[in-house]
Amino acid sequence: ALLASVNRGLGVIRSAGGADARVTKNGMTRAPVFRVTGVAEAAETVEWVEANFEVLREAAESTTSHGELLDIEPYVVGDSVFLRFAYDTKDAMGMNMATIATGEACEVVESETPASLVALSGNLCSDKKPAAINAVEGRGRSVTADVVVPGELVEERLHTTADAIAEANTRKNLIGSAKAGSLGFNAHAANVVGAA
Repeated sequence: ALLASVNRGLGVIRSAGGADARVTKNGMTRAPVFRVTGVAEAAETVEWVEANFEVLREAAESTTSHGELLDIEPYVVGDSVFLRFAYDTKDAMGMNMATIATGEACEVVESETPASLVALSGNLCSDKKPAAINAVEGRGRSVTADVVVPGELVEERLHTTADAIAEANTRKNLIGSAKAGSLGFNAHAANVVGAA
């Protein structure tokens, strides 16, 4: 049933002239967590990382022929320093690539700062779990798309109206999701992607 519904929706989009989509941000993340003695060492570590991005980029990129280190965003929580590394992994999903590259860069951080690596993934990368940071900052590729479907086509092919779809979206995906405390306000987009 899902496959048939998705195919019908895709057919409507094609009949309406297609969709327009753009990648707005790219960056597969891995965020190791380091231990320091306190905020002074945390500040020293962050200052070194920010001043030596090119050194860390060289170390990370030495492990891959395709990956490119784009950014390192530091987050300090008391005596913990999280460094959220973001990579362009080209055509790969790239989690293994990002992990191996980050591990190499972490060795440099440990040798040049007072920080000690506790875990290569400090969960700030939020791999395989819903998290606000991924919704706000992105993880992997962030994409936006739009399509304009004429009302007549909605009625003819979907057997409903644009107003009815808008109401269902508002009541279900926005209000219902908010009431449930959902981290995602959608109709399970992953199912649609899987069916497409």
